[in-house]
Amino acid sequence: MLMTVVPSDESITVVHLNGKLDLLGVGDIDLRFQTAIAGSGKPTIVDISEVDFIASLGIGLFITCAKSLQNHNSQMVVLNPQPLVKEVLNKVKFEEMVPIADNMDDALQLVQKA
Repeated sequence: MLMTVVPSDESITVVHLNGKLDLLGVGDIDLRFQTAIAGSGKPTIVDISEVDFIASLGIGLFITCAKSLQNHNSQMVVLNPQPLVKEVLNKVKFEEMVPIADNMDDALQLVQKA
């Protein structure tokens, strides 16, 4: 699993993920991901357009960080999941906890609503 914190303005964090969010993938990024997102306390967009698999551990990581941001009155938005990943997220009603956006403009609007 590859994780990149994308340079952006200082009011928002953008993280790009690439790979599989399975046991190994989550293990590769867990601490860095939580530090980049929950540690910043800033509204965050997580681009998962290049994530081709998500397991319950990946979903749990997202929910944990989103809840931490909510404690800072910030929001996390997941951006552009692939169809199979979006199907999994829909089955567990993920969007009831963390918004999902299909494009960056929508993600920016959602993340600024908090």
